Amino acid sequence: MKLALLGFCLMSFAACAQDSITFRNDREGSSYYSSNSYNSEIWNALREVDGKVIISSYRKALNKYTCAYDINSSLQYDFYQLRPNFKELVGSIYYLRSQNEIDDVAAGILLNAQKVIDTEIKSKDESRLLVPRDTKLMAANIDLIASFDKKYQTSGTCFDDAYRSLRSDFLKSAKGISDLDFESTLYVGMKNGKISQVLYKKIEQARVNKIEFSTLTLKTYLQKKKNLRAQYPIKDIKEKSDFVTSKANKSKQSYRQRLMENYNDVQIVLMANIVKKLRKRLEASKVEILVYEKDDTLGETIPLEPMERFRFAIKLLRKEMTMLSLNSYFNGRTPDYIDLMTASYEIGLIPGSELEQIAHLQEIWNPTKSFWDKAQVWVTTFSSVATIVIPPPYGFIPSLVLVAIEATNKKDDKNDDNSSLF
Repeated sequence: MKLALLGFCLMSFAACAQDSITFRNDREGSSYYSSNSYNSEIWNALREVDGKVIISSYRKALNKYTCAYDINSSLQYDFYQLRPNFKELVGSIYYLRSQNEIDDVAAGILLNAQKVIDTEIKSKDESRLLVPRDTKLMAANIDLIASFDKKYQTSGTCFDDAYRSLRSDFLKSAKGISDLDFESTLYVGMKNGKISQVLYKKIEQARVNKIEFSTLTLKTYLQKKKNLRAQYPIKDIKEKSDFVTSKANKSKQSYRQRLMENYNDVQIVLMANIVKKLRKRLEASKVEILVYEKDDTLGETIPLEPMERFRFAIKLLRKEMTMLSLNSYFNGRTPDYIDLMTASYEIGLIPGSELEQIAHLQEIWNPTKSFWDKAQVWVTTFSSVATIVIPPPYGFIPSLVLVAIEATNKKDDKNDDNSSLF
């Protein structure tokens, strides 16, 4: 494992020298941002600025920056030169995605940055602000915030990275200091004239949007893509998946956006390898249990029946998913089955065509339904009851769908059938 990870790291260094990988869409099918409301914003932007201008301005900005805030600022400046009242930058970002100049992950990062910039700052209720008794500490922290432009957002440092550094230093300044202290200190500094109105607005916008909790930036995303593509080059550049751009449950992002937001490149590879092993087990020509005597001679060979082989693969999958959470690279995080599938597609272990067949069976992702309720939808789709008990080599997709049903089923169905081992 350590040697494999060392090899991955060496590949990562090689990837740094590659300039061909950009934020262009190379994995996603229909965009997460493709509803009528998004299209309406695109048309609003195109009424103001020609599409070719939007693309050329973006490419010019990308040659200079890998920071979402800088790219947005550069685009806004260019468009202001043409239309002084231009207010359709969000629509321009959607347009760039529609033309595959960027993918949903990059679009989401640019949109989040613009959301911060566009946030209106409301007046404060001074009665709820916490004013520390330690006036020396407050004065020192006001000076710390006031030094933001000179100390933190230096040349080449993106605003969100600079803000995270500032917050980190602020919270280290005293034991028990909190976000409310940060808000109060920022406000008092502005009221006393120690912090400019411009800086106050910029920092307050970041604080309100809690950007410290999101570590995915254009720079970190680009590095993930470089590392993954260096070790796992895309075999078919025309291959795309609509499944990875569909809405992830209980979140305002797609499955692929969630993958890139929550996991680094090493974690993605480890997750994908679990599905790789699962596939080998499901496609194995036979699975057997070997029983050895005390003298290490083979005493008995127990072949597993088709459904037993399937159940055996499921048990190993669940065990390996649990082991991931114990892996030091995951720090207790337990990926779910869809994360594993998305990771496998990202590095090319599962073709987009196979992933799409699973994606179309929406009912299997319903966590409130039992295994057999979900399986009934599956049987109807594949028009064969027989295949539900026959794993590969008769077909990987049917078995993979059953894996999805099992892996996402929250209720363990009681099975009193003693005729099978698993």
